[in-house]
Amino acid sequence: MYYAIEITGYGKRQRFNIKKVIGNGIYPFNCVGYGSLEDALKAAKQKGLEIKAIGDIWQIINKEAK
Repeated sequence: MYYAIEITGYGKRQRFNIKKVIGNGIYPFNCVGYGSLEDALKAAKQKGLEIKAIGDIWQIINKEAK
């Protein structure tokens, strides 16, 4: 199990969501969409989470994005 930030959308509608990854399953952590990567990272840090991957679903599962 690890935590990741999933990036969805593009442009002004891009959102960053904290997710819990277990095996090949991705589950919402707090159901909040942040407007910037910095806000999502700050929220994760406040909750004591270590982010292992950042990207879309495929990148998160394969841990290719950092």
